[in-house]
Amino acid sequence: MERTRESGTPGFRRAEHGPEAIQQFILQHLRANPGLEFGRLVGSAQNACRASRATVARHLAALVGQGEIVRREDRTYILGEPSTLRPRPVIQVRRYDVSSIIRPSGTARFLFHREFRITSGTLDHFEFFCPDPPGVFDWWCTASSRVSRAPRARPPGRQFTHRVDFDPPLRARKSNWHRWDLHVECPAWYRMVDAPVGPSGIGARSDERSLETESNKLESQRPECVQRFAPNAMLSLQVVFPTGYPVGATECRVRSLAQPDRIDAVEQLRMVRLGSEERGRHGLRRQGNTVTLSVPRPLLDRHYELRWVLPETDQWDRWIASGKSQGATTGARPRTVTRGGSTG
Repeated sequence: MERTRESGTPGFRRAEHGPEAIQQFILQHLRANPGLEFGRLVGSAQNACRASRATVARHLAALVGQGEIVRREDRTYILGEPSTLRPRPVIQVRRYDVSSIIRPSGTARFLFHREFRITSGTLDHFEFFCPDPPGVFDWWCTASSRVSRAPRARPPGRQFTHRVDFDPPLRARKSNWHRWDLHVECPAWYRMVDAPVGPSGIGARSDERSLETESNKLESQRPECVQRFAPNAMLSLQVVFPTGYPVGATECRVRSLAQPDRIDAVEQLRMVRLGSEERGRHGLRRQGNTVTLSVPRPLLDRHYELRWVLPETDQWDRWIASGKSQGATTGARPRTVTRGGSTG
């Protein structure tokens, strides 16, 4: 007789389970605890089903792909609503560009550009997250639309939802390419210096402290639609540093959206090879104070990530003293910033 033990989800008992039972547990646990983050959801399933992290993550990704679970932009998971389980419109994206212009204070101006069309169904709206509170917020689209902000449901300093309504809705039978642009000012978005941490002012050196990142991605499954890349699609991510800013080495990473800890080694190697071509223009390129990651034929559900090494405090102070940093004063360092992810 199999020995079991109660798990934290009503109606489910701990034991060794097969694939169907793992997915059943994930659905039941998320129904009882909506809005869980990846680590907590996968950890609960590991404990209840006695399965490896990779196995649970694979089944979670399958449920997301089937539309039974929705991964929101704040990296939490909810069950798909009945409307989500019905056929959703399919969007084809041929270009998605994200640029970040960073200032010495750590504030930034984001420029988003997307070109898309509807290939199936009807799209009447979509939603996206934006930092709270945003500064300048400029929106433009070739299709008639209006933007509204959802009521505040998060504490200050977190991201909140904007909703874009198309009037009239976009239909597949009119398969014109549309373009939208979004310009947003983000307060205190980046860390600018590798300063010691902790109340004593001394902290052990770690990659999390010495590195800063930005990323671009396209999710295949969204609550309001399904997204696909066009055959000739292009994705790009650009970071513009302040003039003379003593940024360290830069590199690109390609991570799985469903399994954030997993690196897509094959796709990452492709980026490295593209960037090493002498006369090429794709891959990772650095010119002056600008770093660009240009991705031809990108993959869905991947974080295309730029990582750079932050300057140490003495480098920062020398840069400030040199007078090359506009808007910053000697001895003034940006405060430590915690952010929940890209606005894209």
